[in-house]
Amino acid sequence: MKRIYIPYSCYLITTNPKERIPYFKEDEFIETLSYTIEECIQIKKSNLIGYKINPDHIHLIVQVRDLFNISEVIHSIKRVSSDRINQILAYSHNLDTYKNLIWSDKLQSLNEKFALKYNKLRPHEYPLFRWQRGFDDQLIRSSDQLLSAINYLRIQHIRHNLTDNRGLKISASIPADIKFLYDKL
Repeated sequence: MKRIYIPYSCYLITTNPKERIPYFKEDEFIETLSYTIEECIQIKKSNLIGYKINPDHIHLIVQVRDLFNISEVIHSIKRVSSDRINQILAYSHNLDTYKNLIWSDKLQSLNEKFALKYNKLRPHEYPLFRWQRGFDDQLIRSSDQLLSAINYLRIQHIRHNLTDNRGLKISASIPADIKFLYDKL
């Protein structure tokens, strides 16, 4: 099925790690993905309405503008977050592959936290991180549908029997220039 690309529209995106491995039960990976989402959204000149990071999948609500389409935005988030998560995973296993990559202060700090949790006496058993191919996207066609999508993010912890609502972020304001197909002009 072909994606619909409409500048200034919002999309509800769902994607998950390959084989739905629950990487995001780890705080370090939630934090890594959170700041990667926010950086990539800013670089791709889009607006973040909200996201919810569940242990084995994520949901995002993103407004694209006119420079990049939703596929380009999500590709950026998935590529950069994969590299960063794998830096933490591989480096804690003393694999040299990721040692020469750029380590921001934030990534170094998250790596140290992860390494303290999983040391040589109790190593982690995560394979290298991979996202599933593709993603599910739903074009948000009305302001009512946008509000429903935001509420959907808010209740994810209930839907998935999670004890808390970690990994949830909802923007304090909704962009005024969102293009909806079904709202009155």
